[in-house]
Amino acid sequence: MKSTAHWVLRCENLRKTFRIHRTGERFWHWDRRIVTALEGVTLEIPRGRFLAMYGPNGSGKTTFLRLAAGILEPDSGRIHRAVEEIFYGPTQERQFYERLTGYQNLRFFARLSADPVSGIEEAMLRAGLERDAIHQPVWTYSTGMRIRLSVARALLTRASLLLLDEPTRSIDEEGRAIVLAMIRGLARKGRSIMVATHDPEVLAEAEGRIECRAGRFGAIQYTRGDG
Repeated sequence: MKSTAHWVLRCENLRKTFRIHRTGERFWHWDRRIVTALEGVTLEIPRGRFLAMYGPNGSGKTTFLRLAAGILEPDSGRIHRAVEEIFYGPTQERQFYERLTGYQNLRFFARLSADPVSGIEEAMLRAGLERDAIHQPVWTYSTGMRIRLSVARALLTRASLLLLDEPTRSIDEEGRAIVLAMIRGLARKGRSIMVATHDPEVLAEAEGRIECRAGRFGAIQYTRGDG
């Protein structure tokens, strides 16, 4: 078996399916269609490298990240994790508690993960949030502000592996620059980063790229270094 010194996460022959239930005028009964999200995916995430996955919607990128983070379990195959702390940063708006302020949300997640709470305000400002937004409830935040809050959460984490799902989606150019700067900074610190993206600039920043199509992943194509 390959030494864990060289990788932070290793997947072997992953398969994941979902059962889709549909009703309506077109269906006389429940339609229980099985959708295959991942099929035969074998992949290693190297230690201290920045990789990006790309491909059309529905190609399995988000499913893979959720499996890697331990949020989902595969139908078959194995996942080996060589690190204890993994950060999963989706950009979906429902990841935060609406009635809590941005500060309170980050304090909650930091305590949950044993991350430092002393730098929360600084992280929020670095992520591009205005000072008066720090103590406003999240339900008042725009989509762009929520993504910046996600960036602040990533800046606080001590996790060795960061899994980022579409971090530049639905964000303005200023926010996009902040996200890219955050990724560059974490990569320089030797964090292992896996990003799912449609953004050409994020792909250009990555050290390696993985093409995803119909639940199958290609080999890592390194753009810098030999892998």
